[in-house]
Amino acid sequence: MKKIMFFLIGIFLLFLGCTKNVNIKKPFFIYVNCKDSIWNDRNGEDYIKLWVNDSLLFSGTYYTNYIDSTQTNLDDALGMKVATIDKANRDSIKIRIRLVSLDSVLFANKRVMDTTFCYRINNIPWLAIGDSRRQGFFLVFDSIKALGYGLLD
Repeated sequence: MKKIMFFLIGIFLLFLGCTKNVNIKKPFFIYVNCKDSIWNDRNGEDYIKLWVNDSLLFSGTYYTNYIDSTQTNLDDALGMKVATIDKANRDSIKIRIRLVSLDSVLFANKRVMDTTFCYRINNIPWLAIGDSRRQGFFLVFDSIKALGYGLLD
């Protein structure tokens, strides 16, 4: 009788440990990568403002610890992490980004670049937004569309 009781308690504890938590948070990360010729040459030279769904999530100067690909992790290579968003019950977000050059290097004769766009986030863990400084547009890179960039003016 004791063996049956221990067996039932063991099965109960096994099922208790195997329950799925449906409220698991699924984080989504947004990175910004500002560079001219090397990965970290724009540290402190650009000011970033990032809005997600019309809420200002980041406002500050750009800085990354990227040294080279052998000494840093993926986060450093993607740029500076500017936002972490819980994407539960969301399939897309509206993003607005403004990048201001604090020095004399201009973006195709523009000192400020600003854009707003919507992006699907239900199946990707992160999104990196970079700038093409010489041409004056933003590049969007995610982990699913790894082979190319989307151009946004």
